[in-house]
Amino acid sequence: MLTSDPKGLRKLNVLYIEGTGTTDGNNLLQSIGSFIFLKILNLGYNRFTGTKINRGFRAMDGTALDKNFKLNGTILDQGLCEFVHLQELHVDHNNRYGVPPWCLGNMTSLQVLNISSNQLTGNISSPPLKHLKSIQELKLSNNYFQIPISLGPFYNHSNLKIFDSENNQIYAQTESHSLTPKFQLNSIILSHGSGVTFPKFLYHQHDLKHVNLSHINLRGEFPNWLSENNTKLQTLVQVNNYLSGIFQMPKHARRQLTYLDVSDNFFQVHIPVGNMKSLSVLDLSKNRLIGKIPERLAMGCFSLRYLVLSNNKMKGHIFSKKINLTNLWRLQLDGNHFIGEIPESLSNCNLFGGLYLSDNHLSGKIPRWLGNLSVSEDVIMLNNHLEGPIPMEFCQLNFLQILDISKKNIFGSLPSCFNPFSIKQGKPLNSMSGLDLSCNKLTGEIPLRIGNLTRIHTLNVSHNKLTGLILSTFSNLKQTESLDLSYNKLTGKIPPQLVELNALAVFSVAHNKLSGKTPDWVAQFATFNGSSYDGNPFLLSYLATLIVIIRSHGVNQRQLM
Repeated sequence: MLTSDPKGLRKLNVLYIEGTGTTDGNNLLQSIGSFIFLKILNLGYNRFTGTKINRGFRAMDGTALDKNFKLNGTILDQGLCEFVHLQELHVDHNNRYGVPPWCLGNMTSLQVLNISSNQLTGNISSPPLKHLKSIQELKLSNNYFQIPISLGPFYNHSNLKIFDSENNQIYAQTESHSLTPKFQLNSIILSHGSGVTFPKFLYHQHDLKHVNLSHINLRGEFPNWLSENNTKLQTLVQVNNYLSGIFQMPKHARRQLTYLDVSDNFFQVHIPVGNMKSLSVLDLSKNRLIGKIPERLAMGCFSLRYLVLSNNKMKGHIFSKKINLTNLWRLQLDGNHFIGEIPESLSNCNLFGGLYLSDNHLSGKIPRWLGNLSVSEDVIMLNNHLEGPIPMEFCQLNFLQILDISKKNIFGSLPSCFNPFSIKQGKPLNSMSGLDLSCNKLTGEIPLRIGNLTRIHTLNVSHNKLTGLILSTFSNLKQTESLDLSYNKLTGKIPPQLVELNALAVFSVAHNKLSGKTPDWVAQFATFNGSSYDGNPFLLSYLATLIVIIRSHGVNQRQLM
């Protein structure tokens, strides 16, 4: 604990009290006011309470900024703005609200200010933020500031390098063509606004490394000049806007450009070809792209790890026989018009993060080599016109989370890893959280080892030709929220142990050949109506069974009289 007169610490110039986990700021911060030579003060990720309202931190109208703003009494009573040597101030993630204190404008040496992830308000065109002439890094994200898209209030801040304002309120402001900003930004993040045009001041920026202008409803053509003008560009993100026109990649090599995401816009062109050898992430999803995947993309992107082209209008075969995407971790091509078989060339990729091919027009059998993929994190989605059995090799995908092969012509039984009578059973898919094999032609019994999928949230094998019993081991699926076994040929009774599935929100065994009675009307099963059991003529509802018992008991009483 700091004392009121800490020996040897009066000339302290760096102090971090970040993420302490404590809520009592009385003792922890009571002596900071004596550190008049502080240059860096970090109070981020705290929730201090138990101190009085402070005089030094005040709103512009002179009222206290926040009755709950309790960093401490001492530091602010003595005056936060008395720290004339302060160069860095971090008060992020502290759940503060109100407007920034006027005294911030007097911190003429302040180079880094991080007040992100609070509930602060105000227009940055007003004091005090616009008076921070020495500021180099200004981080305002996750607040309620009003910020002009032009950044006009900071045109004279020649030292400004980083402007981070994600999740605020960006608004349109007319830019004066006679003014050129004195700053050269390295990083700019602006997000969440409505109906603004692309900021023209970026024409004058040539040192940009990171650009994120997302969710602002930016309109107009894509700024191809942005990547041409900034040879150091590493990250370019413009998600969920209204950009259209011709989208181009840099004509000249941009060895630093590794991350490009322009998803959810209105580009209606072929995938652009350019110098993309350094790209690690390319996301062009949710546009209106047409045509095939360029051969140059398949052959030349040596570093590509994430390729996301989902929900476009692309067509043709996925890849040629020769591709050079051995570093590819995730491939998302779902929601297009691709045809042909799943190319064997994908077997050379390290698809740790998943393979998304659903909702295309792919045909042929499910390749056996899919079971050899090193899918360790995510998804295999193959919802297409595929046919044939599910390969035994799928038993090797021990870390697969989601498998979707629904609505196609898949036949045969489930893989041997589910089959309790198989000599080579393989390991259960312990990481699986979703399995959808619905609307196929699967036959045979439900394997006993289905009950081993204890992490599964969704299990759908409806609309098949499965036979046999519903297994009591289904009661092990404690995390299951949706269980659909409808439209099969299942027989026997519904195991009463299923009432232990307290997470269930969706349940259906309709249109089978079940008999006996429905599960007790308790817990989650009290929320399921008759539609969950329709189409089972020999199945009595729980209430109907009670009535039969009562009536039967009544008859016995009359016979005794």
